[in-house]
Amino acid sequence: ALQPRGTRPALYCCPGAGGNTLYLHALARALGDEQPCYGVEAQGVDGKTPPHTTVEAAATSHVQELRRHQPTGPYYLVGHSFGALIAFEMAQQLHQAGDVVGALILLDSGAPGGAAEAIDEVDALLLYEQLGLEEVGAAPTLTREVLQPLSSTERLQLLQQRYVQAGILPAGMSTDFVRGLIAVAIADHRATYNPVARSVVPIHLITAADG
Repeated sequence: ALQPRGTRPALYCCPGAGGNTLYLHALARALGDEQPCYGVEAQGVDGKTPPHTTVEAAATSHVQELRRHQPTGPYYLVGHSFGALIAFEMAQQLHQAGDVVGALILLDSGAPGGAAEAIDEVDALLLYEQLGLEEVGAAPTLTREVLQPLSSTERLQLLQQRYVQAGILPAGMSTDFVRGLIAVAIADHRATYNPVARSVVPIHLITAADG
């Protein structure tokens, strides 16, 4: 639950690559106390279970969670960035099962298709240091030269240290948070998704004017 109060139909939000819903709290606050808002986290964000490697598998898992929380539609889905592909596939699976999709809202998403990204752990750590620190107005400091010689655990500890210094995470947490974030991010960036013979589901596409 990002914001469970209110009488409007609940929004179910799929986060971008990395699968963690932490940053979606700002969206939930902006929508106000009358709009219930839930985040659907990716498998693997606990840093212990393996992440899904395809959009279809992630969407199937999310639909199962969705139905546990709300047994019948209409369902109101929101997807940001990579999560928009998952929300789109969820809408497809729900529609094909005879469920009603009340809205499919996609935020800053490209169209599906294309080649997977060749991304390794160092690439992911550099990207998510930048993304995390951007949220709080801080500048990234890690480099490939610093990270490359380190073990995986040492790299994750460095990213966690940067997050703690920036006030993103509290001190004393396990490295499971950053381990899950990076593992899911790598799986998401490597995933391909080329939907065929899909149902027509109306999309509300919202894109930022300023990159």
